[in-house]
Amino acid sequence: MAAEADQIIIDATNEAIVVQAAIADAQTRTALVHKLSPDEFLVSRHAPIWRALQRIAKERLDYAPEVADRFLKDEGADTSTVDYLRGLEADAKRPDNLEWHVTTMQWDATRARVLKGPLPELLKSIRDPRASQSDVQASARAVARAFEAGGRRYMRRPEELHRSYRADVAARRATVDQVRGIGEPAFDAKLSEGFTPGRTHLIVGLSGCGKSTLEMAFAVRLAKLKRRVMIGAWEMAPESLLDVGVAHMTGIELSRIVQGRIDDEEADRVDKASRWLTGRIRFMGNPFYDPAARGKKPSNERNLDILEGYLAESGCEIAFYDLWERMLPYRKPDDVSGALFRMQGIHEEYGITGVILHHLNGKDVEDRADRRPTRGSIRGVNTFVEVPDLILGVHRDAQFKAVEDKTIETICLKQRKGEPNWAVRWTWDGARCAVHSPEEVPFDPGLEAALDGGDVGSVNDTSKIKSKPTGRKRRE
Repeated sequence: MAAEADQIIIDATNEAIVVQAAIADAQTRTALVHKLSPDEFLVSRHAPIWRALQRIAKERLDYAPEVADRFLKDEGADTSTVDYLRGLEADAKRPDNLEWHVTTMQWDATRARVLKGPLPELLKSIRDPRASQSDVQASARAVARAFEAGGRRYMRRPEELHRSYRADVAARRATVDQVRGIGEPAFDAKLSEGFTPGRTHLIVGLSGCGKSTLEMAFAVRLAKLKRRVMIGAWEMAPESLLDVGVAHMTGIELSRIVQGRIDDEEADRVDKASRWLTGRIRFMGNPFYDPAARGKKPSNERNLDILEGYLAESGCEIAFYDLWERMLPYRKPDDVSGALFRMQGIHEEYGITGVILHHLNGKDVEDRADRRPTRGSIRGVNTFVEVPDLILGVHRDAQFKAVEDKTIETICLKQRKGEPNWAVRWTWDGARCAVHSPEEVPFDPGLEAALDGGDVGSVNDTSKIKSKPTGRKRRE
C-alpha cells in the first residue's frame, strides 16, 4: 500500500500499523501519543484519528468506537474517516516490530518536511545565477541540518495546527458547563481555566499560613468531583498530611488525632476518613534522597526524571507538590528556572494540572505595613512568577494581628487568560483543618503600592496611608 504526500512516495502501511497498535493496547497508546504528533502522519485520515487517540490517552479512557467517533466529530472528520477507522479496529494489534514501523514513519515525515521546506530554497538558489556561492552553501547546510535528529517535529504543519485548534474549541464548547474548579461556586466563578489539563499553578504563603491545609481542602473537593489527585508530600510525610485530611473530613481537632486522644466512635470515623482519602488521593513520599541511591550523584534533572516517572505511573490529573523546591539539590537561579520550565513541560505533555506550593520571602512581608502576599514577595527567581498560569497568595490576618483566627484568604496575584487581583475569603478553623464557605471580598492592589512607599509616602507614615481610599475594607 503506497500513498503520495507532499510529492513524496511513502508507505502508508507503517502509519496504519502504528494507529492499530495504539488502538489495541492502552499502555502502547500512552507511549506512542507522547512520542508521535499528528503532524507526523502524512496520510490525511490518520492525523485526525491520532488526535482522537491522544485525547483518549490524556483523559485515561478505555478505547471504544463510540468514544473515538465523538472525538473525531470534534475534529470535523467525515463519515469516510469513521468507516476507515472501523476497518483499522477490526485487525488492531501490537506487532513485535512496532519500533521499526515508528522509525520508518518518522523518517517519511522528515523527508516530507525537507521536501516542502529547505529543499525548494536550495534548488531556487542553485538555479539563480545571481545567487552567491555563500548563499547556495548556506541553503545546502540548511537541508543537511533538516535531516538531523529525525527532523523538526515541533514545527507545526499549518493544516494540522488549524485542525487541532478547531478540535480544542469544539471540546471547550462541549464542556462549557463542566466544573473546572473545586466545586465552590464563589471561588470557581473567578477562575478562567482553573484545574484544566496541562496548566501549572502556584500557591504561595508564609510558613504556618495554612498552605498545606488549603491544599488538602482543595484535594478533597477535587477528589469528590472524581478528579484523580496526587499529592507529593515532601515537607510533611504522607501520614502527617493524612492527619490534616482526616481532621478536615471528620471535624475532630488535629491535636487530638495526633496525640491519640480519641474515643472508639471517633476512631471509627478516623478510620473511615483515612480509607476514603487513601482510596481517592495518591500520596507520594520523598524519593529524591533515598539512602539506597547513595553513590549516584543527585541532580535536578535526575530528580525531575524520577518525578516524571511517578506522574506517568500514577495516572493523575492533578498533582500538588508540597513543597516543590524540596526536590532540587541545586537551587542557583538558573538551576531553579530550568527545573520550573521542565516542570511546566511535563504538565503539558501528560495533561496534568500541577500545583506548586512555595514560600514567600518572610523578611519582605514583615517589613511592609500591609502583609498580604504580593508577586514581589515570592521567594526566589522571577520564573516563579513567569511560569504559572495561576498564582494564589494565602493570607491570614491572625498571623500578624490580635484578631480572631476565623478567616483565611486566597488572593489571585496572576491569572493567565483571566482576571487577576481578586480575593476570596474562607471560613477557617485551624484546630480542625476546616476551610469552607468562600465569599469574594473587595481587593485593591493599589493599597499594596501605597503601603510599600508609593505616592502616599513612607510606610511608617500611617496618617498618609489612612487618607488613601481603598476598595477593600481593612479589618482592625
